[in-house]
Amino acid sequence: MSYSASAHRAGLFADLCRTAMSFRISFSYYTFTFPKSAAESRYERHMKKKLRSVALAGPHPKAGIGGVRTVHENVRDILKEVPGLRILDLDKGHSAEQRFLPKLCERIIAAIACRKQAGEADILHVQFNQASVLTDTLWTAVAGLGKTRIVAHMHCHKDALQTASSAQKLGWKLLSKLVDALFVLSDDIAEQFRGFPCAVYTVPNFVDTSLYLPTEKKEKTVLFCARMCSDKGIWELLDTGDFLEEKGWNIRYAGSFSEEEEEKRFSSSVAALNNVTWTGPLEGEALRKEYLRSAVFILPTRKDLFPLSLLEAGAARCAVVTTDKGIITSIVRNGIDGVIAEDCTSDDLKKALDKVTGSDKLREEMSEEFHNRVVRYFSAEAVQKLLLNLYGKILSTE
Repeated sequence: MSYSASAHRAGLFADLCRTAMSFRISFSYYTFTFPKSAAESRYERHMKKKLRSVALAGPHPKAGIGGVRTVHENVRDILKEVPGLRILDLDKGHSAEQRFLPKLCERIIAAIACRKQAGEADILHVQFNQASVLTDTLWTAVAGLGKTRIVAHMHCHKDALQTASSAQKLGWKLLSKLVDALFVLSDDIAEQFRGFPCAVYTVPNFVDTSLYLPTEKKEKTVLFCARMCSDKGIWELLDTGDFLEEKGWNIRYAGSFSEEEEEKRFSSSVAALNNVTWTGPLEGEALRKEYLRSAVFILPTRKDLFPLSLLEAGAARCAVVTTDKGIITSIVRNGIDGVIAEDCTSDDLKKALDKVTGSDKLREEMSEEFHNRVVRYFSAEAVQKLLLNLYGKILSTE
């Protein structure tokens, strides 16, 4: 175990008191890349000798919203496919309470209940939430106290440290001393954590590409699949309906509204257009069929981090149109895998859609490039291999 993790773990609560009024975090340089092939082989050999069990800690299934799967659930599913690897599924708590003290008490109680199992694992892999980083850190301190190597899997924005509250900054500081490694979604996000005493690695979201078997022919359909709200650009896309109809293309929306009045207004607007349909919410095989039959996928979002829908579209060989939000440019290369619109306006979307719908050759080239990219970097198989190699590296570090 690294000195930083072992030296601070036992005295974490004393450290909490000493640093409660100080939130300065110093930085130095780290480099974040996927492991090289030679290194992968070395880590795989080491992993086979040492890695026997992984404890996964995340929100209780009751914490899920609208059927959206958590990182915890997805990582668990791909690790269950590894022969001989024991998975210990821990509960980090699922309170909807927003106040700090009740949430902290729940975290501590849940952590005490998980200590024995966590101590039996070679790796304790904890899903962290940016908004509750302090309570998640304290859960990890209690549950992981001992010789277990700890990984914090953090879903956060590129400016997480700069925009954090005082409590969150304290959580980041304690977290950096507690864990052996921090997993983040992209190299861009990892940049803000340079100088942390723990190692920092990029572990992206992923999709099971084996579920998306190619169909014979794509339809001239632009598919939108996301939450139905103004933040996702549903109205700007609707304004392109007449433009796409002139080109012989249709728009199909899949998703659900949270606002009843907006849903009524949208339904009325769709009824006035000949080439626009709204299926309502879809999931599983029904949703995969929509991806597979659609030639273009569009996500004109104003607010996002790492949308899984883009990976699903790539797995299904859709050409994509999207906007530059969150870390989308780490997923989609403009002009190669798809088209990134300048902004979420009707005119910008028309320009982007004109490119992908106006040339069969360009559209097919983009869809193939994006599919290959998703399979290589964002498939369940690729990320499973990456995780196992990183576990091996963490275990091999003295």
